[in-house]
Amino acid sequence: MSVGFFSISPSKFAASATSGLISENMDEGVRFYIDWLGFRVSDVMDYSKRAKSPDQVAGLGDPNGYFTRYGTDHHAMVLFPKRVRDALGRSESQASRSIRSPGRLAA
Repeated sequence: MSVGFFSISPSKFAASATSGLISENMDEGVRFYIDWLGFRVSDVMDYSKRAKSPDQVAGLGDPNGYFTRYGTDHHAMVLFPKRVRDALGRSESQASRSIRSPGRLAA
């Protein structure tokens, strides 16, 4: 399957290890990876529980991180909410890439 400027084969992608992506638009990201690529949500992590107060993450969109599976690979890929992570002071690791929308990786 061709997506933007790169190609992904879910079976090859899932076999590589858990990959983490940080999304600026969780609705689009979740829809893309689940509906289009066929990943299934295996676990959900609610980042709002890590906030010092509800105001810290209010209005930032979906506060959940979604761990997904493909085939028998339990945590093939995880999708994190960028705005919520930024508000909580969690910076991106070098192992993660930020996506503006599915198919376009941020530099």
